[in-house]
Amino acid sequence: MATSSRITIDEIAREAGVSIATVSRIINRKGNTREETRQKVLAAMERLGYSFSPQNLLCDAQSNTILVCVPDFRNPFNGVIIDGIQSAAVRRGYHVLVMQAGDVYTTFDDYQMLLKNNAIAGLLLMHQTSPQIVEELSLRCPVVMCSEICDGSAVSYVSIDNYASARTATNYLLSINRRRMAMINSSLTYHYARQREQGFLDTLAQAGLRCPREFLVHLSDISFEQALASATHMLSGKERPDAFFAVSDVFAAAAVKAAKRHNLQVPQDVAVIGFDNIDISLMTDPAITTIQQPTYQMGSQACSLLLDKIGNPALPAQQILLETELIVRASTL
Repeated sequence: MATSSRITIDEIAREAGVSIATVSRIINRKGNTREETRQKVLAAMERLGYSFSPQNLLCDAQSNTILVCVPDFRNPFNGVIIDGIQSAAVRRGYHVLVMQAGDVYTTFDDYQMLLKNNAIAGLLLMHQTSPQIVEELSLRCPVVMCSEICDGSAVSYVSIDNYASARTATNYLLSINRRRMAMINSSLTYHYARQREQGFLDTLAQAGLRCPREFLVHLSDISFEQALASATHMLSGKERPDAFFAVSDVFAAAAVKAAKRHNLQVPQDVAVIGFDNIDISLMTDPAITTIQQPTYQMGSQACSLLLDKIGNPALPAQQILLETELIVRASTL
């Protein structure tokens, strides 16, 4: 029989024939679950030899330090969120450590080693990881997600409705008579990228339009250079787009520069709309129309949820979506 420390929540879920979120709720005694389902999970745990005990914990409840995991330090969007996190933490006597998770911390064992060797009270995750890892961590340490959401996980998060926000942006471009829209997106490994792309495509489809394959690009990083190369290439074609919807203001700024390289006027020849309302959206000429996220509030509220969870691990999960706003500027006027 395997020992508890080697049994994962994913294995329990497969054995019981339920989702990992259901297993997490039962182990943590959260929410309502049918008694039949609860018994199936408990029986699976018994068959696998799993029993949860305080020795399984990876957090240090006496610590006054939380760990924030960001995808990378290159995206200026992350900085404003961290400001909000830091402010909320300091008000309650906590310190904040920020780590670039990226492609370095990719397994539960990576996090387990990190937490075992450091006195951390809780984790705030801003990067994409698997629901298995998130749920496994949440059983052993207070965890909250911020901005990014992990599909299939029941942990607390603070984010926005990315699908609805993308529909707002696309409908606005339709309202100014743009019909050949291109999208500069991030990798579809991210929840926000999948949701914004679906919102964009669904809105076009409802208007009887489509996005040609060559007008839809996915970039591996929030990189100005990658976006500039992609936008330049799209504007070089025989049928060029008359608008760009960029999922980051960094990408939008690159689209503005690409248009100028082709001696095109923004917005007369090509309109540009970005996302985030970070400083770069005001630094371009023309300034960029964008979807404003309540970034500072997002970080502050996510940190408060985490600190509440540290103080009372029995608190139920909260999943919060904040409002966004379309900020219209000269890149579309």
